[in-house]
Amino acid sequence: FVAVGPEHDKQSGWPSRMRESGVRYEGELEPADMESWFASIDVLVVPTTTWPEGHPGVIIESFFAGVPVVATDVGGIRELVDSETGQLVPPNEPLAIGCAIESVLSSSSEYSRLSSNCVARSRSFSADEWIIALVDATLRQSDSNEESR
Repeated sequence: FVAVGPEHDKQSGWPSRMRESGVRYEGELEPADMESWFASIDVLVVPTTTWPEGHPGVIIESFFAGVPVVATDVGGIRELVDSETGQLVPPNEPLAIGCAIESVLSSSSEYSRLSSNCVARSRSFSADEWIIALVDATLRQSDSNEESR
């Protein structure tokens, strides 16, 4: 296990506790390092308990890399992660997280299916898709304005 992210509360000692339990804590990564980091992992785990959680960008980055996601079902995360791209688990249930990770890695065919679905889902977050959506919305608004005249 590798943990990445900022050390918000230096008094808590959680990085030390993680290291003691065998987790490698790497701190915050530079954006330029993210691509190689994603290439080095099998599953992205987002065990957040923050409410309300928005759409963590790291999940979308994971999709682009074809890395399945195990995440807690809080806030907007459920709009990103589903059984096609990984698994959602209840917050504050570490056993459920472990079982979900095991399930994602249970077979190479299941892992390949999830990975392919992640890449497919990532296309909806590409710049081209956002431009198309913006143009479509603008045209619909324009049509709506013309109809109301």
